[in-house]
Amino acid sequence: MNKLHSIMAMLVTILFSMPSFAQEQKLNPERVRNQEAVYNASEKTVTITAEAPTQTEYDWDTYVQYDLTHISYITIKRHFPGEEWPDEELGRINSPKPGAVIAFVDNNIEVDRQYEYSITVFVDDLHSQQSYLQLYT
Repeated sequence: MNKLHSIMAMLVTILFSMPSFAQEQKLNPERVRNQEAVYNASEKTVTITAEAPTQTEYDWDTYVQYDLTHISYITIKRHFPGEEWPDEELGRINSPKPGAVIAFVDNNIEVDRQYEYSITVFVDDLHSQQSYLQLYT
């Protein structure tokens, strides 16, 4: 009986020292979908819309995606083709709901220019791959 108790105690110790499979997943969120940029010539604005993701990227070990419980923020950057992407954001959308359609209006537009936009989703300290848009005004 003592051997059985010793073995059980050892198994319990090993099981509790192993990492839990129920710990929070550390997978990047998917990128936005259905992104679009629309130029309004009369107001000289560009309206960017996109659908926020609802899941993480695939876990390539298990081939499973996990539902997002929240999104911290989504950033939008802009540059001219052939130039470096800036470090600063053009805009930020805070706490959008997963699956929501987001919209951002760029009011600083010049006529007869080509613009490129990047959109990145952040969930806590993780971020998606960038989604890109190009537009000629």
